[in-house]
Order: sequence, then structure tokens, then C-alpha cells
Amino acid sequence: MRLFVVRHAKAFERDPGRFPDDRLRPLTREGAREFRKLARRVGRGTDAPELVLSSSWTRAWDTAVALEDAAGWPAPESCAALESDEPGAVAAIAREISARASLEALALVGHEPVLSALVAWLLGSDHPIIRMRKGAIAALEIASPRQLGAGGVSGAAQLEWLAVPALMRRA
Repeated sequence: MRLFVVRHAKAFERDPGRFPDDRLRPLTREGAREFRKLARRVGRGTDAPELVLSSSWTRAWDTAVALEDAAGWPAPESCAALESDEPGAVAAIAREISARASLEALALVGHEPVLSALVAWLLGSDHPIIRMRKGAIAALEIASPRQLGAGGVSGAAQLEWLAVPALMRRA
């Protein structure tokens, strides 16, 4: 399975006065614009996943919709496991991946710090070895995604590529 791990694009800074419910904090105009450029490039350069699972939080959901619009990926489906950074979040996401082991490609759109922890775990590390910057997309290959479901196997994936919106500013 090819797994795309996507961190939401640049959002407004936390501000309880302006955004009392952090789940509703949106992308900035610049963040959305830069991510759409990256999404278009990714859409031209790789096959779309069969399924996009996303946190329902506004900034992640809008990032997933940008992938739909700019890259031609499927419309997102909400996934509660992508909304948590509690202990056990990586295991919960691993179970979501395992449950969809029959797919050739799956995309996950969510938040830090759990996405960096997920990528590290999939690559076989207990410590974040890749920082998922805002708007980053990592493509990993997982040989046996079913094994991830019952506690899983650390090191089950290989990194194919990692792209960040800053590449589009330089391109």
C-alpha cells in the first residue's frame, strides 16, 4: 500500500480570543494558496489514493478538500483517530490503516505531533526523524498494512518521498 501522510496547510496562529474553539481555526489565505500549488504538482506526478481520511477540524478538512480540488483526489471522509494526540493515537491510526489494507493507496490528513510520530513509527523509530511541516506530504510504501492492526510492526514502511509547500516557492 502507498500511504500519503499529509499535515494540514498553514493555519492562523492559536488565538483563544479570535478562535475560542481551536477545532475551527482555519487556513490562512497564503497557506491555502501555497498548499494548492503543491497539491497540483502532486496530482500531476502521482496516482491519486483510493480514499482520503481526514481530521474534521477545519484546517485539516480544508487541506483535504484542497487535495480534492487541486490534485483530483477523492473527497475526504472524516476519521476521529486523526483528531487526537493522546497516548495511543499512533496505534489508533495504525488500526485505521490496517482496516483498509486492501487499498492500493490511502491518504491521511491531520495534525502534529501525531503525524511525525506516526511516520517515525512506520519507519522504525521511537523518535520523530522527519518533521511534518505545515502542508507537508509524505509518501510511504507499506508492504504488509494488515500487520499494523494488532499493535503493529514498527518499521513496516519505507519513505518514497517528502514534499513541502516551500518547494513551490523555489520552483
